[in-house]
Amino acid sequence: MRARGGSEPGAEHSDITEDDEERLLAQALPTSQPTDAEAHHGIAGKLATQGQATRISWSFMTLGITLSLLYIVIWTLPAPSMYSKVALLRQSWHLSEVLRESPTLRKQLEGAEAELVALRAKVKEAKSKSDALQAQVGTSDNTKSQLQSQLETVKAEVATLQGQRKSFQQKLEEEKTRQQDLSAKMKKLKEAELPVLNSIPDDDGPST
Repeated sequence: MRARGGSEPGAEHSDITEDDEERLLAQALPTSQPTDAEAHHGIAGKLATQGQATRISWSFMTLGITLSLLYIVIWTLPAPSMYSKVALLRQSWHLSEVLRESPTLRKQLEGAEAELVALRAKVKEAKSKSDALQAQVGTSDNTKSQLQSQLETVKAEVATLQGQRKSFQQKLEEEKTRQQDLSAKMKKLKEAELPVLNSIPDDDGPST
């Protein structure tokens, strides 16, 4: 027989109360669980990351397609080497800019010439009036002062018109100079294109 004061197996576990079991269970469980808002925020973050990755993928795809199309356009140009193809493309851009600018300058030049012709007609008319007034001044003594006043007015108008004519003549010369510069540039551009065009192999020739 065992003594009463002895301890049986498992006797020390019989002293654990229900409060101790609840405390141990609380320690074993996680201290906090994610709320609905935190779970929603996490899902939204994942979706945003996926959307950003999709946009980056589409951007790279668009860039690749654009570069591929540009390469195809350059490759199909009629030139023997890649350097010649790029040079021909640049010359074509420059030539298109010159061709777009030339009609505008021609219209401006025509407008300036028309204004100059109109001013010349006005100057001629003013001079004829001045000559007529001077003749009237020589033949009429009664209206001399009035005619002289009119003559001064006409002379002032003539001076103003002459100043405007000089301004338009200067503008016309500038437009002509610019037109000559554009013509020279187009001539140089055509001369620069001739070696490239002459170096293009004839497609109709016999194949080697």
